[in-house]
This record gives sequence, structure tokens and C-alpha cells, in this order.
Amino acid sequence: MKPETLKKQEGFIALISIVLIFSALIILVSLVSISGFYARFNVLDYENKKISMGLAEACGETALVNLAKDPTGYGLTISSAGQQITVDTGKTCRVCSVSTTSPYTILTRASYKNTYTNLSVNGTLGVSNFNVTLWDEFSNYTGSCTLP
Repeated sequence: MKPETLKKQEGFIALISIVLIFSALIILVSLVSISGFYARFNVLDYENKKISMGLAEACGETALVNLAKDPTGYGLTISSAGQQITVDTGKTCRVCSVSTTSPYTILTRASYKNTYTNLSVNGTLGVSNFNVTLWDEFSNYTGSCTLP
């Protein structure tokens, strides 16, 4: 082989190597960038879920106070659509049901920016307090209490 041809091939090999390395770096940077982009949405979903959970808990606390005021009648005032409680503009929750006898069960629902929370609170009413035996989120709600 002539030395001139070998030199031309060395330049071609170097050029192809640079193109391949550059392509690999571009792909790597793109993947890291996309994962960072989606991580922001995961954080946003987490924040929305915290707000939704706080709203459902606020409804649970409100129901506990109202139940302590009127243990036999409060559960009867809740319609099948639930009692809507507005915490702030655009932030509402519903007390869906309250049982009328001990042990009491309170079901609440809340949503915030397409993030939903269904909460169940169980307990007994003492002389001066409400003894909570269960405060838990559940996934599937099958009742008629609809959220806005």
C-alpha cells in the first residue's frame, strides 16, 4: 500500500471515531436531560398529593369536631353526595359519610390538580375526646360522593 493512501485512511478513521464519540455524548446528555425533566413532574405530583392529603385530613378533623358536638345527629346531616368543605379557593374536600353509632367511621375525599385522596377515620367517642383507632388512606371509593 502506498503511504499516501494509508495517511488518507488514518484521517478517515479519526473522523469516524470523533463522529461516533460525539454521537454517544449527545445521546448521554439527552437521556440525562430528559430524566431531569421528568423528575420535576414527579416532585410536582408529590407536592399535589401532599395538598390533597392535607385537604382530606382537614375534612376528617372537621367531621371529628362536628361528631363530638352532636354524636347522634351529625351523621344524619350528611347527604349521599357528601358535605363539601372549602378550605381555600380551589381547595375543597368532602365528608362522604359518618356512621351514626359507635365505633364511628368517617369517609372523606379530596382532590387537588388531578391528585385524589380517600381517607377513612375510625374510632370511638369518649367523654372528652375521640379515640382514633384507624386513620388510613384507601384507594378505591365506590360510593356516590363525587368530587368537583
